[in-house]
Amino acid sequence: MSLFRLLAVLSFWMLCFGCPASSPLDDDDSASGDDDDDSAAGDDDDSASGDDDDSASGDDDDSASGDDDDSASGDDDDSADGLRETELVALSVDVTDANGDGVWSSGEALNITAEVTNQGPEDVGHYPAFLLESDSPFVDLGEAPLFVFFGMAVGDVVIAQWQVVADSNAPASEAVNFSISGTLMDAEQPCGSTEKFEPPCITTTPLLFTAVIE
Repeated sequence: MSLFRLLAVLSFWMLCFGCPASSPLDDDDSASGDDDDDSAAGDDDDSASGDDDDSASGDDDDSASGDDDDSASGDDDDSADGLRETELVALSVDVTDANGDGVWSSGEALNITAEVTNQGPEDVGHYPAFLLESDSPFVDLGEAPLFVFFGMAVGDVVIAQWQVVADSNAPASEAVNFSISGTLMDAEQPCGSTEKFEPPCITTTPLLFTAVIE
């Protein structure tokens, strides 16, 4: 072999021996380290288990059990509590004009007398009353349309009285409608409780009648 060829082979061998070999570590790291461990396990697992579990169990359970149970049991039980009641009614009514001629004239007073009773089942010891009302603009009911008693036991029959006045400008043959109904002196007073000192609540059926201004 010539010296020239020997030098050429030696140079080629030295060049190949000095070339850096590609390392398998870089490829493995990129394929397994970042992609597999971080993306597959870290983020995906958190989103699948953390947030989804909270929304499925935490909020849904509260709304299904907390609020619904309260509305179903609390308010309904209160509204179902019974109250003590009794019935006050007018049994009959009689009317007479002030001058006694049997004609209620314009400008004249009319006396109204009614038999009223407590039909039970409760005594009323806190100012039971009977209210006279009219829908006519041609009658003055005066200052005391409410006739008040100190108390009424079950079965009591007593007399309530009123005096009303026909308007002096009332037209002839004006029919005036009246009603008498049972109540309490203070209609806004709490009533019916079995745990407090309260009168029974009042039920009533109004007695309706008509008088004519001649």
